[in-house]
Amino acid sequence: MKLSSALTTFFVGVVGAQRPDRFSRHPKLWMFSPNGVQVYTPDGSQEVSSIAPDQACHDIGTPDEPNLRCYWADAISDGHKYVWATVWRGHDVVDVFHMDTGKLIGSFGTCGAPRDLDYHPLREEIWVHCSDFSDMESSHMDVFSSASPSAAAETRVMLHNNTEARSYGKLVVHDSLGDVAFSTVYGQSYIYRINLAEKVVEKSISMDNGNPKLSGLYEMAYNPKNRHLYVRSQVCCTCGFEGADTLECGRYGTANVTVDGVEYQGQCGRHCAGGPADTIGVFEFDTVGEKLIGNHAFVGSSGVDTPFTSPDGEFVIFFGLNGGKQIDILKPGANGEMSMAYKTLDMDFNSTIAEDISAFDDFAWVQTADKNLFVVASATDFKLALVDMSQSDPAVEYITLSDKTFGPDDRIRDRQIEWVQGSNYVWVSGRTEAQVYVVDIVKKEVVKTFTDVEANKLVSVKSRQYENIADMVNQVFDENGVWEARVPAQQEAPAQAAPARPMSDPLPSSEDVANSAVSSANSALSDSESSGSSNTLSIAALAISCVAIVAVVTNFYMSQQKQASDDTIAGKKSQVPPSVA
Repeated sequence: MKLSSALTTFFVGVVGAQRPDRFSRHPKLWMFSPNGVQVYTPDGSQEVSSIAPDQACHDIGTPDEPNLRCYWADAISDGHKYVWATVWRGHDVVDVFHMDTGKLIGSFGTCGAPRDLDYHPLREEIWVHCSDFSDMESSHMDVFSSASPSAAAETRVMLHNNTEARSYGKLVVHDSLGDVAFSTVYGQSYIYRINLAEKVVEKSISMDNGNPKLSGLYEMAYNPKNRHLYVRSQVCCTCGFEGADTLECGRYGTANVTVDGVEYQGQCGRHCAGGPADTIGVFEFDTVGEKLIGNHAFVGSSGVDTPFTSPDGEFVIFFGLNGGKQIDILKPGANGEMSMAYKTLDMDFNSTIAEDISAFDDFAWVQTADKNLFVVASATDFKLALVDMSQSDPAVEYITLSDKTFGPDDRIRDRQIEWVQGSNYVWVSGRTEAQVYVVDIVKKEVVKTFTDVEANKLVSVKSRQYENIADMVNQVFDENGVWEARVPAQQEAPAQAAPARPMSDPLPSSEDVANSAVSSANSALSDSESSGSSNTLSIAALAISCVAIVAVVTNFYMSQQKQASDDTIAGKKSQVPPSVA
């Protein structure tokens, strides 16, 4: 039996024995829809868990007229223990599910009309951005401990006091920002700097660039490479009269808007996106110097829509308000320097249905040892595009999702795209046609289609606990020379063999290795206790019991192999065991 197989067998045996009713350690795809919550294997071939709407959602009706609403606003995974979700309207709660069982553990009260969720891994906190009216709330945000959802945390994050506006917006948290976060509020032209420790707004930073039609900020992306924010502006536009920005005001009506101190009939915000007045685009903001660097106004001749950044910060992506015709790729420079245009991609999507809207509202970036690509799917077409960024001239390949077509009366809805981490599968939602597609991006084909399901949220969920345990075992083995003893010395010439380990230099005893392993694991446990993380404590506690036994088994195995052969065998560091599901 090889060493790696012994470690795998050991881990699978321990974990399987202690968790018989839980999922395997492989990633899963969680689907949130009006049908409740379903959990699937990456290729969609097996449903491993399901929660019916009456258990997962909330009744917003009356005893005489019940109304079970199951429309999900947001859902995220903390990567350790829980999956968190918010439901549109009716109940001011956050639903928390156990990622290893798929079961709902509770619904916890939060601020009014909870909307967006963000996870800060270093602080082990879930931040909730709510959207209720300002004068109805004592805080526009709430904070949960990802280790203990029921633990109370007092917040006083007031984004705009003494106004009648709603508070919904976007929040950016990141390790590189330290103890600070940044937020926007729809219809407000400020970036709000939030102190994460004190849980208060420290500063409101005006983004007024002198354009009289600027009305607010909303969508936002952060690039850790240059530590810049990319913030989508909002404008006011005039309509309904000769000389206005547009003659037609559309179905949403009009309001009095002020431009250069003069009141006009018009609209603001998303109703003006892509129109003649929408010429500001995306602001680029330096979070270090807290200053405006510049703005990116157009993708081709169209307005810029939502900005995105690659996970490693090497690229910034701008989708255009052009029906999916073009995508701009930028390269970030040094901190404080404007990002520069890199490539413009002409996309082969059907744009005849709506030529002045954003066909993209989501994407998935796949970065592995052999892949560096992002995936987009147009809301106006039944095709998926794979954009290979591993070469200087990005290559685009298309995969057909379905032979369906949109009818003239169909309501165009954005598609969500989710890569199941560590797999070859990407999931694509289709709320208009009530379908979800599972795509193998290696074989470049659809492997499964779910019908009669309007998925609001798709979430890739992967537990990091197994990787953490393997890393701790590796660290202990490194410190005690286990791996070094298994790796052959570098040979200078074929004729020069590595000298055999002399018999006078025996391997460490099982007791010595075990004691050292326990000591290292206890040290990790002590560090965990000081951080106050119960999740890390559980990992460290398990490591204490596991590492010592593995060390003894490994040392015994090594001694047996040494007796059997004088050859030196190259060892591999422990890997997370494969699924036993």
